[in-house]
Amino acid sequence: MKKIILEIFDKVNIEKSELIEMEKDLTEQVEAISKAVQEQMPREYHDDIDRHFFEVSGIAERTGFELGMKFMVKLLIECLS
Repeated sequence: MKKIILEIFDKVNIEKSELIEMEKDLTEQVEAISKAVQEQMPREYHDDIDRHFFEVSGIAERTGFELGMKFMVKLLIECLS
């Protein structure tokens, strides 16, 4: 089931234009956090910090989508029973 949900996530990310605005907002938030952290770190680590923040945000986005889909299925089953 997880594989199917992640395939849906990938297709939704490609096909939904509303996600462009959401992605822009997410990028701005991650960059703001990254900037605050970078002020306390040597310059040589800044690219690594950015990469890790974006990796974490991607994981959180996929996990949140997966959890939302599971709740949706449970609600649908409850409504149909």
